[in-house]
Amino acid sequence: MYGFVRIAAVAFAVAGAMEMTLTTANAEALRIAVVTADNKADYDNNVALLPGFAALLKKGAGVKGVYVGVDADKMSITTSSAWGSASDVSAVTDSADWKALAAKLKAKTYTSEVFEIVP
Repeated sequence: MYGFVRIAAVAFAVAGAMEMTLTTANAEALRIAVVTADNKADYDNNVALLPGFAALLKKGAGVKGVYVGVDADKMSITTSSAWGSASDVSAVTDSADWKALAAKLKAKTYTSEVFEIVP
């Protein structure tokens, strides 16, 4: 339950910030992922993977904006992105490149959600 509440809070914060920009003007889907590590070494490993995840997301057809973040106190990383459609998200996250990079994550918890953006 804590993970879901945390994702909802992150999604609300990101959606609110993105609402103030033109990024979501034509977006239909918002993807939020949070990965929490079990220890500092795993967290450092995950942080090092963020540029790769950002690059793959930015290459995706239909992407409107990509954001990454870290929380060292909670040993968490996050990616959030706005998309033209949920299928655009799936095209990236179902790819072999994405799966190979995601296999390198060291996570206690990994939560990923795709939300429909509503006016």
